[in-house]
Amino acid sequence: MLSDAQKAAGRPLSIMLSPWSPPAFMKTNESRIGGSLKKEYYSFWAAYICRYIKEFVDRGFRVKRISLQNEPKAWQTWDSCVFTAEEEKSFLKVMNRALKEHGLSNVEVFFWDHNKERVFERARSVIDDQTKEMVTGAACHWYSGDHFESLDLMRKYYPGLKLIMSESCIEYSIYEKDDKANAFCLSHEIIGDLSHGISSFDENRMLTITPRLTRSIDIRSSLQLMCREDLFA
Repeated sequence: MLSDAQKAAGRPLSIMLSPWSPPAFMKTNESRIGGSLKKEYYSFWAAYICRYIKEFVDRGFRVKRISLQNEPKAWQTWDSCVFTAEEEKSFLKVMNRALKEHGLSNVEVFFWDHNKERVFERARSVIDDQTKEMVTGAACHWYSGDHFESLDLMRKYYPGLKLIMSESCIEYSIYEKDDKANAFCLSHEIIGDLSHGISSFDENRMLTITPRLTRSIDIRSSLQLMCREDLFA
């Protein structure tokens, strides 16, 4: 699908990669669902991610950015991996070294990649004088409400970090299937986020195969709004 999209675009696509879970043998609970990454596998997993990036690059895609972990505070019922703030900070240092060793220093790195209301709290624990040079910014999700004040705090105390909305979608299992109401809901979110410092808004999951209903394929629209990043410099 990516190859077809790139062919239609007529140019290399810029993509973001987000790990959801290391292999089970690297996890504390020996499962891809929940658990945490064992510390002895930090370097192995970082090299694994670098190989993952290179596979996309070798196929003609431009990997612009990665996040360290999708939803690091959530023990989901699907592929997931929990990182405390201290663990994410430690892994960031290992990932930074691995990217340099594999010639991938050009890839932007984002921490958090989870709901907005905790992004400032996570930044206070992860970012210091050393690690601020290792990240491009913070990635957020929209699933827990507006929380625009969290973005304001990020802009005030971490003006050098880029803020992106890396995941959002109208979940029909939660929201009513009212296209007009959903359009207003999403528009409110987009306008609010861009007004409070978000520089990129991604509507994810153009194609979703529901894990709990293996025969169900959910087709959703894909939307990306890019705001001029110099407005929030």
